[in-house]
Amino acid sequence: MADLPARIPPRAPMLAGVCPLIPRLGLRPREAAEALGISPRMLSMHQHEIPHLRLGNAVIFPVAELTRWLSERAAKGGVDADRD
Repeated sequence: MADLPARIPPRAPMLAGVCPLIPRLGLRPREAAEALGISPRMLSMHQHEIPHLRLGNAVIFPVAELTRWLSERAAKGGVDADRD
């Protein structure tokens, strides 16, 4: 990993063991919580509000949807859309 170009942050979610230059499209719950800056427990408590999908038993948080969702919430001043 030391040979990565400087433009790629070392903590950027990547496809493990495949190619460090291909960004991941989805995050597992622990990774999504870290990316959002919240605890896995907080993510679990609010999972119904946060865009995600299930593939069998796996829960996946699409990166593009998380980005869109967070931007929309920030534009509304952090107000829950469900409470409008």
